[in-house]
Amino acid sequence: METIPLRTGEPVVIRAGRFIDGTGRQPLKNIVIRIEEGIVRSVSPAPPPGAPDPPGPAAGSGEKFYDLAGCTVLPGLIDCHVHLALDGQDFARSVRRWEDPAASLAVIEGHLADTLAAGIVAVRDGGDRRLLARHAAGLERRLPEVISTGRALRVKGKYGSFLGPGLDAAHLPAVVTDLAAKGIRQVKVLISGIVSFKRYGQAGALQFDRSALEAICRTARDLGLKVMAHASSDEAVRAALLAGADSIEHGYFLTQETLALMADKNVAWVPTIVPVAVRLTSPFRQSHPPEELAVIERVVRRQQEMAALACEMGVRIGAGTDAGAAGVRHGLSFTDELKLLLAGGLPFSQAIRAATANAVSITGATGAPGVIAPGREANLIAVRGDLEGNIDLLRKPAFLFSCLL
Repeated sequence: METIPLRTGEPVVIRAGRFIDGTGRQPLKNIVIRIEEGIVRSVSPAPPPGAPDPPGPAAGSGEKFYDLAGCTVLPGLIDCHVHLALDGQDFARSVRRWEDPAASLAVIEGHLADTLAAGIVAVRDGGDRRLLARHAAGLERRLPEVISTGRALRVKGKYGSFLGPGLDAAHLPAVVTDLAAKGIRQVKVLISGIVSFKRYGQAGALQFDRSALEAICRTARDLGLKVMAHASSDEAVRAALLAGADSIEHGYFLTQETLALMADKNVAWVPTIVPVAVRLTSPFRQSHPPEELAVIERVVRRQQEMAALACEMGVRIGAGTDAGAAGVRHGLSFTDELKLLLAGGLPFSQAIRAATANAVSITGATGAPGVIAPGREANLIAVRGDLEGNIDLLRKPAFLFSCLL
């Protein structure tokens, strides 16, 4: 991928054969984007062929012109849910490596390089008990931006020991305050366990009662922080919604009534389909008996259908991979998540919006505007060809133009 910095003082003009602004509007053809000092100044139709003034640099203007007539230009992508401290290949090895923070941070930098190579300019990390992703967020690197949740909040003896220490309800507000002092940008709370592959519809009991969840959300809100809620059942999602969470992660087995509540409260949903769907591929498929594969297929199919329905009902969908989970590689699995959303019926423009404008509102990314529009900072990518006709083009973006390079 060729990277082009946009704070050089040299105006840049891009002619895009196809253009997606990230807002959910339909793609446009033959658009000219003018950028000055890293800011988009105009987005306008290109003159038709044969017009006297083609969209190149005017004489003596000093503009640099990129003719991307054969490309699709769109905002830089955002992954709403990753685990930078896990490598997606060997969970036990990743956790053992945490005893050597320097080695872990070096691996994380490799994950972030893979992330940026996939056109992803920001990620929201879902936590680790050693605060490694929080340390990575503070390193001298402008892209990808890392939005850190630090350590996840969970109850002693329940799921998630690798994400954070077990807590007593009485200590929750103080823990949230301490995490805020450490520079975390969102609070991650584990409301349920993980989805079962053995019995359809099971995900473990709730970890927190309503009063505890409300205390977490209230403290976070007072500190200006959003709450990212791991919830893998309809019961857990409703608990998160009623307590005041800002985004639902995973959200398996949702009912239409819960989706309506989610839309009414303007709470976002990050379905993370790929970490379950990957179990249907080799080598993971060989580790499941036929009855488990049937459960997994059913879970994936329902998650796809409900994501499309949620979009129709006005729920903000965010694209998140859960990268670091088994079989889910940083950067490399992002296109797979989008393909699963599309295959379930999510319209193309809404799938891109889930990875751009919606993702900004969910993650709170500050360096990635998520849209291409006049007055906004320029952070955009280009792929060769028609992206709407072939989403796999996102696996190898050709260009990254950014004011943060």
